[in-house]
Amino acid sequence: HDAAIGLLSFTSCSSAFLNIFKIAILALVIIVLIYFIGDMRVVTEAGVLLFVGVSIALIPFLGWIGCILSIIGGSLYLAS
Repeated sequence: HDAAIGLLSFTSCSSAFLNIFKIAILALVIIVLIYFIGDMRVVTEAGVLLFVGVSIALIPFLGWIGCILSIIGGSLYLAS
C-alpha cells in the first residue's frame, strides 16, 4: 500500500516537472521569436513550428505529435 502511494507521488511529481519544463520552453520560444523578429538569418517558420509543437505537447494525449513538431522546428533553427 505504501509503495503504491510512493509510486503515485513520483508519477505526479514527474508529470508536474515535465509540464513546468514544457512551459519554460514555450516561454523561451516566445522570447526567441521576439528577439529574432527582423533578422533574415533565422527562419521565422522554424520558430512558429516550434511554438506550435510545444503548445500541442502540453495537451496530454497529443504530446507525441507536439514533440515531433518541436524536433522539426528545432532542427530548422539549428539549420539556420
